[in-house]
Amino acid sequence: MTAEDRVRAAVEELAEALLAVARESQAPPRNAAPVELVSVAEFARRAGIGRSSAYLGVADGSIRSVRIRGRRLLPASELARLAESAIPAQPTEKGRARRDSARPVPGGRDVAALPAP
Repeated sequence: MTAEDRVRAAVEELAEALLAVARESQAPPRNAAPVELVSVAEFARRAGIGRSSAYLGVADGSIRSVRIRGRRLLPASELARLAESAIPAQPTEKGRARRDSARPVPGGRDVAALPAP
């Protein structure tokens, strides 16, 4: 085998490898799931909030969105992300969830200001 034949074989091998890489890069990723986009109204309905609250979340950046031809769409995966980022209720000694906000006490006194029994 002459040097010219070896160079030709190496070039052919390199060309085949480059074609294989190009085919792989053009193929869609195997594990990529399609993103479900929903309207603001549908997102608000699923989240149990009003449309105005959904638009406020988009405006302040807490809810990701995309604008396609003048229509605002939100990824449905944002629902799960928002639910995970919510502050969980803190259990009490009796096993019930404690509310973070204090309830008003008759007479207008704050719960923390009441003397201990």
